[in-house]
Amino acid sequence: MRFHKYIALITFSACIFVLQGCSSRQNVEYQYVFPASIWNRFVPVIDTFSVSDAEKAYDLDISFSVWDNFEHSLIPLQIIITYPDGQESVFVKYMSVRDIEGKHLGEAKGDVWTISTNVLLNRTFPAQGDYVINIQNLTQYYDLPNVHAVAYRLYPHKQ
Repeated sequence: MRFHKYIALITFSACIFVLQGCSSRQNVEYQYVFPASIWNRFVPVIDTFSVSDAEKAYDLDISFSVWDNFEHSLIPLQIIITYPDGQESVFVKYMSVRDIEGKHLGEAKGDVWTISTNVLLNRTFPAQGDYVINIQNLTQYYDLPNVHAVAYRLYPHKQ
């Protein structure tokens, strides 16, 4: 009798796991950590994500992580999303790294500070398929030192 209870519990757990996996909620997270903590302005961060439900609305956040000794207070980023048909959407976001008094903004983990900003809110994509995201540093500097990482997170919009 005990054996049947374990089998029933395992079967129930497996069903829950499968149902969660089949849910229409799609989260995509990607982080690029810069070698030697330097972001060259001519080397964008590029990744590909898939959209399986073109009727669902999504939000997109960009995170920018810098070391404590990062000297700049405002960093312009260009985000280009290339659709499966080749169309591009271009967004420019300014990441405020420090406040007017020079104090770091965002959250700290050790000596790394991370700030985030929303790029897309309640956005639907025109078709299912693979999309390419390209994140570029638009500063005037050839190399931007003390940059730890850039990340993005695409997730279903909550109504």
